[in-house]
Amino acid sequence: MSKQNLVSNVAAPPKRARKKVAPASKPEPVPKPKTDLKPAQVKVLLALADGESLTRKEIAEQSKVDNASLTGYLGSTDLEIREKNDTHFYPCLITLKLVKELRTDEGGRNVTRYMLTGLGRNKVKKFQ
Repeated sequence: MSKQNLVSNVAAPPKRARKKVAPASKPEPVPKPKTDLKPAQVKVLLALADGESLTRKEIAEQSKVDNASLTGYLGSTDLEIREKNDTHFYPCLITLKLVKELRTDEGGRNVTRYMLTGLGRNKVKKFQ
Protein backbone atom coordinates (compact mmCIF):
# COMPACT_ATOMS: atom_id res chain seq x y z
CA MET A 1 0.00 0.00 0.00
CA SER A 2 1.26 3.43 -0.82
CA LYS A 3 1.22 6.40 1.52
CA GLN A 4 -0.92 8.42 -0.82
CA ASN A 5 -3.87 6.05 -0.47
CA LEU A 6 -3.76 6.15 3.32
CA VAL A 7 -3.74 9.91 3.70
CA SER A 8 -5.91 11.05 0.83
CA ASN A 9 -9.28 10.04 2.27
CA VAL A 10 -8.63 11.26 5.84
CA ALA A 11 -9.35 14.82 6.88
CA ALA A 12 -6.68 16.69 8.80
CA PRO A 13 -7.39 17.32 12.47
CA PRO A 14 -8.58 20.87 13.20
CA LYS A 15 -5.91 23.32 14.32
CA ARG A 16 -6.21 24.76 17.77
CA ALA A 17 -6.54 28.49 17.97
CA ARG A 18 -3.79 30.08 20.01
CA LYS A 19 -4.56 32.83 22.44
CA LYS A 20 -3.01 36.11 21.42
CA VAL A 21 -0.84 37.48 24.18
CA ALA A 22 0.20 41.10 24.14
CA PRO A 23 3.97 41.47 24.12
CA ALA A 24 5.40 42.54 27.43
CA SER A 25 6.07 46.25 27.18
CA LYS A 26 9.22 47.52 28.78
CA PRO A 27 8.94 50.81 30.60
CA GLU A 28 10.65 53.61 28.73
CA PRO A 29 13.89 54.68 30.39
CA VAL A 30 13.72 57.99 32.16
CA PRO A 31 16.08 60.42 30.43
CA LYS A 32 18.82 61.74 32.64
CA PRO A 33 18.84 65.48 33.15
CA LYS A 34 21.42 66.99 30.85
CA THR A 35 22.42 69.74 33.25
CA ASP A 36 24.61 67.56 35.45
CA LEU A 37 28.29 68.32 35.01
CA LYS A 38 30.97 65.72 34.50
CA PRO A 39 33.86 65.74 37.01
CA ALA A 40 36.23 66.94 34.28
CA GLN A 41 33.89 69.84 33.49
CA VAL A 42 34.03 70.88 37.15
CA LYS A 43 37.84 70.80 36.98
CA VAL A 44 37.73 73.05 33.89
CA LEU A 45 35.43 75.51 35.66
CA LEU A 46 37.73 75.59 38.68
CA ALA A 47 40.74 76.25 36.42
CA LEU A 48 38.91 79.24 34.94
CA ALA A 49 37.75 80.49 38.36
CA ASP A 50 40.56 83.02 38.83
CA GLY A 51 38.98 85.27 36.19
CA GLU A 52 41.70 85.14 33.56
CA SER A 53 41.04 84.03 30.01
CA LEU A 54 42.96 80.85 29.22
CA THR A 55 43.81 78.86 26.10
CA ARG A 56 42.97 75.16 25.81
CA LYS A 57 46.56 74.24 26.57
CA GLU A 58 46.58 76.35 29.74
CA ILE A 59 43.22 74.90 30.83
CA ALA A 60 44.51 71.36 30.28
CA GLU A 61 47.62 72.05 32.36
CA GLN A 62 45.78 73.69 35.26
CA SER A 63 42.82 71.31 35.40
CA LYS A 64 44.80 68.09 34.74
CA VAL A 65 42.31 67.20 31.96
CA ASP A 66 43.55 65.77 28.66
CA ASN A 67 43.77 68.49 26.00
CA ALA A 68 42.05 66.33 23.36
CA SER A 69 39.08 65.58 25.63
CA LEU A 70 38.44 69.29 26.13
CA THR A 71 36.52 69.19 22.84
CA GLY A 72 33.82 67.21 24.61
CA TYR A 73 33.95 68.90 28.01
CA LEU A 74 34.59 72.52 27.03
CA GLY A 75 33.18 72.44 23.50
CA SER A 76 34.48 72.33 19.96
CA THR A 77 35.39 75.51 18.13
CA ASP A 78 33.48 74.13 15.11
CA LEU A 79 29.75 74.78 15.66
CA GLU A 80 28.57 71.69 13.72
CA ILE A 81 30.81 69.35 15.72
CA ARG A 82 29.73 71.00 18.97
CA GLU A 83 26.02 70.52 18.18
CA LYS A 84 26.61 66.90 17.18
CA ASN A 85 28.52 66.14 20.39
CA ASP A 86 25.92 67.91 22.52
CA THR A 87 23.09 65.76 21.14
CA HIS A 88 24.96 62.44 21.09
CA PHE A 89 26.81 62.69 24.40
CA TYR A 90 26.30 65.56 26.85
CA PRO A 91 26.17 69.35 26.61
CA CYS A 92 29.50 71.14 26.77
CA LEU A 93 30.29 74.12 28.99
CA ILE A 94 29.90 76.59 26.11
CA THR A 95 26.43 75.26 25.26
CA LEU A 96 25.44 75.46 28.92
CA LYS A 97 26.56 79.12 28.81
CA LEU A 98 29.00 78.60 31.66
CA VAL A 99 32.05 79.46 29.52
CA LYS A 100 32.44 81.87 26.61
CA GLU A 101 34.94 81.92 23.75
CA LEU A 102 37.11 84.94 23.05
CA ARG A 103 38.91 85.17 19.70
CA THR A 104 42.07 87.26 20.05
CA ASP A 105 44.91 88.25 17.75
CA GLU A 106 48.22 87.49 19.43
CA GLY A 107 51.29 88.19 17.34
CA GLY A 108 49.42 87.76 14.05
CA ARG A 109 47.81 84.47 15.14
CA ASN A 110 44.13 83.95 15.90
CA VAL A 111 43.99 82.46 19.37
CA THR A 112 40.84 81.20 21.06
CA ARG A 113 40.67 81.91 24.78
CA TYR A 114 38.01 80.84 27.25
CA MET A 115 36.53 82.70 30.18
CA LEU A 116 33.76 82.09 32.72
CA THR A 117 30.42 83.80 32.26
CA GLY A 118 28.39 85.19 35.16
CA LEU A 119 26.39 81.97 35.25
CA GLY A 120 29.66 80.02 35.29
CA ARG A 121 30.97 82.06 38.24
CA ASN A 122 27.80 81.25 40.20
CA LYS A 123 28.21 77.55 39.40
CA VAL A 124 31.88 77.57 40.49
CA LYS A 125 30.93 78.98 43.91
CA LYS A 126 29.05 75.72 44.58
CA PHE A 127 32.24 73.71 44.03
CA GLN A 128 34.70 75.87 45.97
